[in-house]
Amino acid sequence: MVLAVPPPVVEALSAIAPASLRRVLIDSPSDNPGLGFPTYVDALSRVITESKPHFAVGVYGSWGSGKTTLMNAIRQRLDKDPSVICASFVAWRYEKESHLIVPLIDTIREALITWSSKQSEKRFASAGLKTAEKLGLITKALAAGMSFKLGLPHAAEISFEANKAIAVVDERHRITEAAKVPRSFYFASFRALEKAFKEFGAGEAKRFVVFIDDLDRCLPKGTLDILESMKLFFDIDGFIFVVGVDREVVEWCIEASYLREFPVMGSPDSQTVATRGADYIKIKGSEYINKIVQVPFTLPPISLRELDDFVAAITRENQFTTAEDNELRQVVRPHLNFLAGDAGINPRRVKKYLNDYILQRSIKPLLHPAAVLALLTINYRNDWGVVRSAFYADDRQLVVAALRYPDVASQRQALEDVDPDYVAVPNEFLRYVAAATVDQPPGPGRDLLLVSNLDDYIYAGETTMADANSQLIEVLPRVSRLRRMLNESIGADGAVGEAKDLIQELSELISKVPFAVPGASGALAAGNLQSVFNALQTLPTQRIVTDVWRSEQQEQLRAAKRTLLSARETTTVIPAQPVAPTSSGVPPSSLGVPQPANPAAELARPA
Repeated sequence: MVLAVPPPVVEALSAIAPASLRRVLIDSPSDNPGLGFPTYVDALSRVITESKPHFAVGVYGSWGSGKTTLMNAIRQRLDKDPSVICASFVAWRYEKESHLIVPLIDTIREALITWSSKQSEKRFASAGLKTAEKLGLITKALAAGMSFKLGLPHAAEISFEANKAIAVVDERHRITEAAKVPRSFYFASFRALEKAFKEFGAGEAKRFVVFIDDLDRCLPKGTLDILESMKLFFDIDGFIFVVGVDREVVEWCIEASYLREFPVMGSPDSQTVATRGADYIKIKGSEYINKIVQVPFTLPPISLRELDDFVAAITRENQFTTAEDNELRQVVRPHLNFLAGDAGINPRRVKKYLNDYILQRSIKPLLHPAAVLALLTINYRNDWGVVRSAFYADDRQLVVAALRYPDVASQRQALEDVDPDYVAVPNEFLRYVAAATVDQPPGPGRDLLLVSNLDDYIYAGETTMADANSQLIEVLPRVSRLRRMLNESIGADGAVGEAKDLIQELSELISKVPFAVPGASGALAAGNLQSVFNALQTLPTQRIVTDVWRSEQQEQLRAAKRTLLSARETTTVIPAQPVAPTSSGVPPSSLGVPQPANPAAELARPA
C-alpha cells in the first residue's frame, strides 16, 4: 500500500554546542561511585564483621559492572577495624605459577606483616609477625613438595627439610624431632596452617578477609585452582573470602576444566563429553559455585533513575570543569536514557560511549554532537540490529525520509514500503528520533535525520569502532543493492535482462563474505547468497518468473544480510567524502534529506 501523506514539516538542526569534553575517561575503579554503592558497602561489611568467619561472598557482575570498585570500598571500610586483616589477591597475575595456592598464602602472609606494622601493642605485632614467619615456612614446604611432584631435582630433600622446619618452628627443644616430622607435605602444610591461625587467634577475635578479584580473567585451570584453594581454607576458622567474578564466565571455566580432566565421565561409550554435549557433564559450574559461595550478591546495571547519579560521579571522578560538566549534562545526558533502555547498562559501556563521542568530536569538531551521539547509540544498542541494518543500506536516505514523518503510523508504513524487514524497528527508536509536538520537544536523536550528509557522520563513527571491518562495510550495502537489482532486472514477462550482472555481483560478494565475518555466521550468510546465485544460474533465457520464485530469492538475500549484521555487536557503514554539516536554521531540503513532491511514491519504489 502506498501511503499518501503530505511531506514532513520543515525542521531545523539544533544549535551546535562547543566541544568542551576533550579528556577521555580512564576505566579504573571509582573512589566515589554513588549508584547505591554506599548501601551495598554497609550491608556487606556488616555481614562480614558480624557473622561467624567461615564463608565466602560472591560479588557477581559482568566485566565493567563495578565489582572491583565495590570490593575496594568494602576493604577500605574493613581496614578501619583492627580485628580484621585484609588481603587482596589478583588471580590472573599469578597464572604462571604451577599451583596458585602458593602465591595465595604468600599474599595472606604479606597482609599479616602489614597489619602487624600498624599495631600499637607489641604483643599483637609480635603475634602477627610470628604467624607470618610460619606462613613463610608453609609456603616453602608447599612449593618444595609440589616441585617434588613435578620431578624437579633435589625437591625431595627440600620438601623433607621444609616439613621438618614447620614441625619444629615453635618446639625446637622438645621430644625427638624425627618422630614428629610428617612425610606428606600436604598433611604437614595444612595442619601447620590450621595451627598457626588458631594460635594467632583467628576466629571470633580476629578474622582474615581475602579479596579475590578478576578470577574470570584466568584460564579455566587457574580458575579451578583458586576455587579449590579456597575450599582448603574453609576448614580453618577465621577466614572469609570475597570473590568478584562474572559468574557465567567462571561457570564455563569450571565445566571446561572438568571436560578436559575427565573427557569420558558419564559417557556410555568412547566418545568424549565435548563431543556428546553438556548433558554428559556431571560437574555443573552453577552447582559448583553454589557450594562454595554462601553469600551471593549480584551488581545491578545502571538503571534510568540512577543515570543522574552516575553522571555526577563521572564529573567528580574526572574533576570536570563547568564547561565540561555542562556538555555532559546538557548534550550527552538526554541520549543516555536511550543508551541504557529498560534493561539498564554497564558502567564501563557508558564510559566507552563517552570516549567514542569525545574522540569523534576531537577529530571532526564541525560534526553536530546530537547526530554523533545518535549514531553511537544505534551502534551500542545490541537490540537495535534492524535499525543498524536500515542505516547500512544503500537506500538509507529513503529510511531517513520515512523516519521524518511526524507520526508513528506514517513512519511505520513508509519504512515498510522501503523494506518489509523494517517493520521490526522498535518503538523505542521511533521515540528517540520523534519530531517535536505541541507538548513534547523532539527526541534527542532527531538531529540525525536533519544533518546535511549522513555518510559523513557514519564515516566518522567508523573510526572509533574497535571491530570495524572494511570488508563488511562493503558487503552489507551490496546485499541491499542486489535485492533491488533482482526486483528490477527480472520481470514477469520472463526476460532475464540484467541477470548476468546479478550473477557477477553475487560471485564477487560470496568470495568476500568469509573475510567480512569469519566462522559460522559468515558461512551461513555465504550459503544464503550461494542459493540465490545457484537459482540465477539455472534460470533459462526465456522463462516466466513467478512472484514466488523472486520472493524466495529476496528472502535469501535478506537472510544473508541479517546474519551478517547479527554477527557483530556494533556496525559501521560505507564511508563518503566528508562534508561539514550546515549550521542550524537551514531548511531540510538543503540538508541532503529527500523532499519529493510525493515522498510516499518515492518510498514505494522496489527495495
